[in-house]
Amino acid sequence: MNGSAIAIAGAVLFILVKLWQSMRDNIRASSAQVELCADPAELRNDQDSPPPWRRERVRETIDLRQFLCALQSTYEPTLARHGLGLELEVPSMPLTVAVHEADLRRVFAHIIREVCAAPAPGATLRILARSDGAQAVINCLDAGGAEPVVPRILAAHGDATPSAIATCRAIVEELGGRMYAAPSPLGQQSLTLRFPLLRINNPAGSQP
Repeated sequence: MNGSAIAIAGAVLFILVKLWQSMRDNIRASSAQVELCADPAELRNDQDSPPPWRRERVRETIDLRQFLCALQSTYEPTLARHGLGLELEVPSMPLTVAVHEADLRRVFAHIIREVCAAPAPGATLRILARSDGAQAVINCLDAGGAEPVVPRILAAHGDATPSAIATCRAIVEELGGRMYAAPSPLGQQSLTLRFPLLRINNPAGSQP
């Protein structure tokens, strides 16, 4: 094979790689948009009267670090279109939990939808993951905007807590966790999620 043929083959390979990357990004963006547009009540209605296959579904064992890294690559473009940044901090050690990954992904999709619906150009949504004893903890907070976003979506005026947040809280509880407002390790008000960490000698985890 001469140099010209090698150059042509290299160019074709480069184009194919770029097309694959573009298709992958479009699929991620489409999936993110579908989840953001979905009504969280639909998920709750399904769980109120779950079919047999759903009742018998076994929770998956996942590392929250990997889950959150995938979440970042999926929703970072969506937040950017609303003038928001996204920062993720995860520990070096695994955060292994037993959950229904699809349900947890929907929870974060609805949280991000609420953040996008509260205009705060220039703000950065920060997601901090860590272990706290026998629990995995995720704090969602924001910084850099003229007015904090997360406290606004958590603010309850009477019974005016956003329905998506109330629904997500119920979903998290069904996954064996807790979701509530509390200060983050940085001192700012945050949306906090806690799940029992799985231990090798304690596969059932501990109560959050």
